[in-house]
Amino acid sequence: MLGVGPALALFSAYWQGCNIYDSSLLLPGDGGGGSGDAADESSCLAKWPPPPAQDDPGSGTEYSGFVAMQTVDVGGSADAAVIVSDATAPLPPIGFDLDNDCTCCTTAPRSVCQTGGSCIGSSVICDDNAGRDHIALNIFRVLPNASAAANAGMQAGEFSIILQISGYSGALNDTNVTVALYVSNGLVGVQDGGTVTPRHDGTDLWTVDTHYLATTQRGETVPDGTQCNSTTACQPIYVDDGAYVANGVLVSRPSATLPLTFGYRANIGGALMKLNDAVISGTLQPLQTAGGQKLWGITNGSISGRWESAQLLSNLATLPNANVDGSYLCGTDPQAASLYQAIKTYVCSLQDIARVQSSDNTMAKCDALSMSLGFTAEPAQLGTVYSVSPPPSGCQTEAGLWLDTCQ
Repeated sequence: MLGVGPALALFSAYWQGCNIYDSSLLLPGDGGGGSGDAADESSCLAKWPPPPAQDDPGSGTEYSGFVAMQTVDVGGSADAAVIVSDATAPLPPIGFDLDNDCTCCTTAPRSVCQTGGSCIGSSVICDDNAGRDHIALNIFRVLPNASAAANAGMQAGEFSIILQISGYSGALNDTNVTVALYVSNGLVGVQDGGTVTPRHDGTDLWTVDTHYLATTQRGETVPDGTQCNSTTACQPIYVDDGAYVANGVLVSRPSATLPLTFGYRANIGGALMKLNDAVISGTLQPLQTAGGQKLWGITNGSISGRWESAQLLSNLATLPNANVDGSYLCGTDPQAASLYQAIKTYVCSLQDIARVQSSDNTMAKCDALSMSLGFTAEPAQLGTVYSVSPPPSGCQTEAGLWLDTCQ
C-alpha cells in the first residue's frame, strides 16, 4: 500500500480546501454511524436502526418538505503533519457495517469476526472494532482539510444535496415515509452569475439539476427554468417509498445506484461518487419558524455505500492535474501517467468490499471501496431547474469516456 506521506503529496498536489470535523455529527454515546447501537463496539453493531414494529401516534397531518445539506464530513485532518506522523490512526467513526462481517475486529465475538473479509482481495482490509465499512475515508484523510471548501460552498448557497421527506407523521416512529434525493447547482439567482445570500431559515430556494429528474411524459429532459415548487413536472429519479423513522432516526435505502456530487460547479470538478446499496440515515430535528410552522432538519446524518473502484478510477479523468497544464488524472497522458498510476495503486490497495451486496461472502473478488460521509441538513425549498455543463474529462476516446479498472 502506498504510504500516507507519499499519498498526501500526490493528492494535495491538485486538491486545496478546508475541513470542519464536527463531533455533533455523531450520536450521543455512539462515536458515529447514525445508530446508537454502534456504541457497543465489542458486538460489531454499527448498524442503522431496524424498522419500528408499529407507528406512534402522529399529529394527524403528514409532513412533506425538503432539507439541504450544509456540512459534510469525510474525516480529513486540518493538520497534514498529524496525518503523516500517524498513518495508523483510526479512521473517524462514520458509517455502518455494510457486509455483515466484522473483518478482523479485535474485540468482536468470534461468531461475527472474520479473518479474511467478505470478499477476496490482495490483502485483508480490517474494519474498525464496530465493524464499520468506510475504508474510502483513507482517500480523503490524506487530503488536508478535505471537507471545508465543500462546506463553505454549501453554506454560501453555491451547491448542495437536497433530500425530500414526504408522508412523515412527525412521530418518533413511522413505519413508512418517502425520501427522494436531488442535487442543486446553487440557490435560485445563481443562473444570472450573481451572488445569492442564503437566509438559512427554511425559505431558501434551491435550483435542481435536471440529471436528478425523471423525463417528461414525452421522454424529454425537464427544461431549465421549470418551477419545481409549484408543479409536478420535477419528479425525482432517486426515490425510496419504503423509508422509515425509528426512534427519531430517518433510514432510507434507495434501490438504484446513488450518484452523489456537490453540484457540477463544486471545487471537486463535478466528480461523481456513485454508491451502490446506499444507506441514508440521520436524526430528524424539529425546528420552529417565526410564524409557528414546524420544519425539520437533520443531524447525525450519514450516507454509506459501495464505491466501485472502476467508477472511482474513471472519474479521476474529470480532475485536472495541477502539475501539468491541460492534463487530467488519467492514464494516457505521458506527463500525468506516473501520478495517475501512483494514485491507482493506492486506490486499488484499498478495495475491501464487493460492489453489490449479493456478492458478499460468496468468494467474490473485492472490486469496490466502502464509503461513508457524515452530514447535517437544514430546512429548504425547491426552486427552478438549473443545469450546468458536465465537467470536461481527459483521455476520452472515440468510444466515449475513458475507463480503467483495478484488474
